[in-house]
Amino acid sequence: MNIIWSGIYKNFKSINETKDAFNSQKWVNNLSKEKKIHKPNYNLNKNLHLQSAENQYLNIFQYLKKKLLLKSKISIADYGGALGSFYFKLSNNIQNTNFDWHVIEKKNVVKIAKKKFKKEKNLKFKNRIYFKNEIDIFFAGSSMQYINNWKKLILQFINKDTNIFVLCDLPLVNKTQIITKQNYFGIYVPVRFYNLKILKNFFENNGYTLLYKNKFQNYYEKYTSKELKKYNLKFYNVIFIKKKFIK
Repeated sequence: MNIIWSGIYKNFKSINETKDAFNSQKWVNNLSKEKKIHKPNYNLNKNLHLQSAENQYLNIFQYLKKKLLLKSKISIADYGGALGSFYFKLSNNIQNTNFDWHVIEKKNVVKIAKKKFKKEKNLKFKNRIYFKNEIDIFFAGSSMQYINNWKKLILQFINKDTNIFVLCDLPLVNKTQIITKQNYFGIYVPVRFYNLKILKNFFENNGYTLLYKNKFQNYYEKYTSKELKKYNLKFYNVIFIKKKFIK
């Protein structure tokens, strides 16, 4: 398999890619092909491999359920959630919880999604961060690495009194944060490899604490260029929660 991540850059702009991979026609076409998974009776365990990404996401929310951190009705912002497939999977596997689900995506994706799921009252799509009510959980499944100003994004939800931040498939390295590029079918996407200590300090300074951390089974993490090998890239699931919820 070819190298996926290569190079070390000063910032996102220095990668100098003019195309937006996740607003490209190829990305939109791939999403448009998703049909089987968007069904109310979809069974996650029978249709996905045990170690698939969304199975691992599900484990995180089952953990929150056991910790009594999921209310009977809960609002979730799914940042970079594509066509909202995880909403259906979670709804079918977490009992006694109604999800008010908000997917934040690119304009082209939102356009398709709104047509496809206009009858789903609890599933909304938007291309900007605007909510009339508070958001209980911020969820980013395999999307945090593509955010340029991540502190600004997180602060927007902290200011909306969000209680929990669930960051899945999060790339972590053993030194300072790194900006690199990802090859997505010939389009080079700016990517951030995070440092857990920096993340923890940021959340701690804003009234949150690390509740949970475990390894995410990402089978592509070894496909880095030589200069990145020394940083020991690994992917994790982490949960940050308001300190007042920790007894």
